[in-house]
Amino acid sequence: MKDKKERKKTAFTVCASLTALLLVLSCLYVLRALDSYALSEGLNEGIEKEALAEGIPDDNEMIKVDHDKLLDINDDYIGWLIIPGTDISYPVCYSQDHEKYLYTAFGGEDSREGTLFTDCRCRKDLTGWNTIIYGHNMKNGSMFGGLKNYLNEEYFRKYRTLFIYTPEKIHEYRIYAVYHTDKDSDTYQTDFDPMSFLLWTKKVREDSLFKTDQEPDIFDNMLTLSTCRGGRRRLVVIFREVRMDELFDTLIKPRDTNENEYLYSGMPL
Repeated sequence: MKDKKERKKTAFTVCASLTALLLVLSCLYVLRALDSYALSEGLNEGIEKEALAEGIPDDNEMIKVDHDKLLDINDDYIGWLIIPGTDISYPVCYSQDHEKYLYTAFGGEDSREGTLFTDCRCRKDLTGWNTIIYGHNMKNGSMFGGLKNYLNEEYFRKYRTLFIYTPEKIHEYRIYAVYHTDKDSDTYQTDFDPMSFLLWTKKVREDSLFKTDQEPDIFDNMLTLSTCRGGRRRLVVIFREVRMDELFDTLIKPRDTNENEYLYSGMPL
């Protein structure tokens, strides 16, 4: 009887010790993850301070990007992507593969957040029919973790403008679609002829959770932001680039009340 009690006591002690060990290991894992997040955030904040000397204005005015400094840090840099009013504001890199920047910070350090990068099939000057930019869906909301907010229609319509500042020009985009898809779906198509491109934009519009009044044609360029949602599932937010003729029309459009008064939308030329 005494031996039986001793065995039960020993078993209880072993179980308690294992439970305590698992608890300690879990805490260490969480602390390590938090430390990694903090390190990655610090790296991104450091790059932002280096590149955006005047910071990000609260009134959605144009930002001033030091492209030369960014190119000195990383010669794969192609532009700075920002969605005004949101936390999405990061440099974008071009890579000849889809692995390099998954866990590499803009400055070359190891990083859980990685760096935003374009699909290697896309043009570096963003002039392709469908430019694709990838970013991690971080749990702390950084990188493309905030794209899931576009699943809310109010957010979708409020934060509809995106800019990419490149050394050559400023690209302005308007929201077109948002939906979930498979990682190998036709959403990731980049090689088109005019007819297949129009059919692609039509399919994208049909798949979108919300609709806009935009009707892309063969002179348009689209921008696809893509992030993981687990397994093969992806969340994509797709924008259409605003053409120069549209910017000009908005710049000098007369008010209804007085044709001699002119509106300025705040869009950069």
